[in-house]
Amino acid sequence: VMGQSVRPDVMDHEQHRHYWIEAMVMARATVVVAEMINTDEPIDFGVTYLIGLLNNFGHLVLAYGFPHYYERVMDAHLVNTHVDVSIIEHQVLGITNEQITALLFEVWEMPSSVIQGIRHHKATSYKGEHCHYAHLLFITKYMIRYLDDGSCLEQDMKAALEKYGLDVEKVKKRVAKVVER
Repeated sequence: VMGQSVRPDVMDHEQHRHYWIEAMVMARATVVVAEMINTDEPIDFGVTYLIGLLNNFGHLVLAYGFPHYYERVMDAHLVNTHVDVSIIEHQVLGITNEQITALLFEVWEMPSSVIQGIRHHKATSYKGEHCHYAHLLFITKYMIRYLDDGSCLEQDMKAALEKYGLDVEKVKKRVAKVVER
């Protein structure tokens, strides 16, 4: 079924290139944030890089495996840019790209730390297994958005920074260096 539904024209060359550049920036920025956190949990920098790199893998799955649904989600997001795309995905599809990624990674027997880090990175209240990876990804994505649009720090972000002993200005400077490259 997947082989019959894959269409190479869903994302053009520039969109595909942008996706992977964004993924590499996210991977590097996640490692940078991981280097700064204070936690009793051991940090595996390979896992940290991987969750940053593959955090949006579900978008590729949707785009290439289910192009009609991908286009519906993207169309809805264009008119609702103020809404997180995961909310739109859940409304349109009943599942988010993070959940798609996590389900595929379970089938592929990826490490639990990668699966949980990606699955729960938008749930700042998550306190389960490997929660520090989910929180790292949340902090990194939020900080990149903060640098991009100057949005104010929400309570969830302030709590996450405090939990890991992070100073917002120091994190901002370190992540900005990665994004600028």
